[in-house]
Amino acid sequence: MGDLRECYDFKKAFEEHYILYLDNESKNDSLKMVLFYAVECGLKAAIIRERGDTIDVLDEMKRIGHKLNMLVQKLKIAENYRFPENIYDNKNHPIVHHKVHEAWRYGRDIAEKDNQTFEDKLNKLASFLSEKLKSKSMKG
Repeated sequence: MGDLRECYDFKKAFEEHYILYLDNESKNDSLKMVLFYAVECGLKAAIIRERGDTIDVLDEMKRIGHKLNMLVQKLKIAENYRFPENIYDNKNHPIVHHKVHEAWRYGRDIAEKDNQTFEDKLNKLASFLSEKLKSKSMKG
């Protein structure tokens, strides 16, 4: 098997997922899930660009998984890009931020306000990443 670095193109995945989200007007839960994955890939692409695509960095990205707040922290960007640790479903049960993609994937009803707030945060971060992945500086 080849080098792990040949298996991942987080920037390409970010761009393709984000374009898919932007190109569809419905913004249903499936598209929100795609936006979540776009942001995850964009954060990982930015971190790898800053720190290099070494096996250690890629292993760290795998360990972090879907924990967006940890990725935001590693990228050292503004705190206002962090997600609330929990959002709530319609039965007032908490959903930890890095499991929201699963709630969307499996049809769990998220409280409307939390659903919109989370999507707005994802959009804000995706827009930031889109611009920053084109520029030289990742600070924000």
